[in-house]
Amino acid sequence: MNPTAVEHLFRTTCALYALALAAYLVALGAASGRAQKVARVATGLAFTGLAAHSVWIGLRWHLAATEEMMAGQAAGDAPTWLGAFLSHPPLTNLYESLIVTAWCVAAVHLAVEYRWKLRPVGVLAMGVVLTALVEAFVVTEKGLRPLAPALQSWWLIAHVIIIFVAYAFFLVAAVLALLSLLKGGAPVAALGMGFSVSAALVLLAAGWAHGLARLAFALTPSYLGQGGWQPAIFFPPGEPQPVRWNVPVPGSGPLLALAIALLLATALLFALDLRARRETRRGLWSLAAGLAALLSSLGAVAVAILGRGGAVAATPPGAALLAGVQGPFRLSLRGNYGLGVLVLAVVLSLSFMALVAFRARALERLPERGRLEEMTYRMVLAGFPLLGLGIVMGALWAYDAWGSYWSWDPKETWSLVTFFVYALYLHTRRTLGWTGSRTAVIAIAGFALVIFTYLGVNLGLTGEGLHTYGEG
Repeated sequence: MNPTAVEHLFRTTCALYALALAAYLVALGAASGRAQKVARVATGLAFTGLAAHSVWIGLRWHLAATEEMMAGQAAGDAPTWLGAFLSHPPLTNLYESLIVTAWCVAAVHLAVEYRWKLRPVGVLAMGVVLTALVEAFVVTEKGLRPLAPALQSWWLIAHVIIIFVAYAFFLVAAVLALLSLLKGGAPVAALGMGFSVSAALVLLAAGWAHGLARLAFALTPSYLGQGGWQPAIFFPPGEPQPVRWNVPVPGSGPLLALAIALLLATALLFALDLRARRETRRGLWSLAAGLAALLSSLGAVAVAILGRGGAVAATPPGAALLAGVQGPFRLSLRGNYGLGVLVLAVVLSLSFMALVAFRARALERLPERGRLEEMTYRMVLAGFPLLGLGIVMGALWAYDAWGSYWSWDPKETWSLVTFFVYALYLHTRRTLGWTGSRTAVIAIAGFALVIFTYLGVNLGLTGEGLHTYGEG
């Protein structure tokens, strides 16, 4: 099996999802008669993308099983093909994790669309799928290597897949909750204020991990080592622990700081509109300006990468390179995970602006608010036990592998917090009888925690732990 062919299939999958997103956007703004035809095309493209995506996962799994068999043969203890297949699913590094998560989101979205004919959900669902795949593209460690014995367990498949499917249900629940707020007549100012603050916090977190505290946005150069491109790591002068080598990108940091400031200004403008009970375009114009600053920041990154082929002239003064790390070094998308978060902010900003721009037509095609709230409830009800089961299975696996059920690993802790937030949603709805905006906000906040739990570890916001994919 040629790994290059698998990589081409990955790009084809991305292209199909991108076309599906474009078609969903056109359908959102089209007149009723044309919208149905375009929406069917969007669904067809999304389904074809999911089919290609499924083939990619199958091929990657086959390559992983082959790697395990070759390693076993070299050690004189070759497993059966089925044993190798079950012991090494494509879930063992950040690259595979992102791609399988995207598959789960696409599959759950299409199932929901088939069941309830809710095509407006496709705009945000495909946006998140594409963002996950873009983040996967920037990951450096895409190669296959034999797993550590502790990870060669059927627990890996059960624990991880169940968690990812739960995340997909929670994503759709958050989108449905947002649509229910729109259908219920929630002021655009209220939604814009919440969105702007959330986007500013996301950008601040991503920027902080890349040096924004020094008003810079730094990239880690890569070098061509064994197994492909790797992030450059060195020992600072007088320091015993190695760190990533970070090279500031000229202009990108101040532009990112400007984008964050404009988003906070957007939140303030929306808050003033909300207080005055009026609807103006000031907040949207400010949001557009913030988006322009963010795109300019990404443009500065692109110029740094494309200029001189991204070549980096010299290592930091007095630095000692880690053994095996050698040049030439180049700036690239690889290994700089914060870039994927910036892309997520761009996609969500564009999706929010599209929903506001085509709000009237979108609302005409949505069911009643009570129906949307019921759909949200069903999505949370589907994801909640899966999340709980995934946490329990992870604890059992941890005991089997390391002799401890719980170690307060950052992702364990935040998964538990997320579980309690969704428990609060179910309790307030079923026991207290809450409906409307209050439960919708809890569902959206729960998914915000899901994103933090999933990406926060890899951005270094929650410290290192057993679940950290960050280096590979």
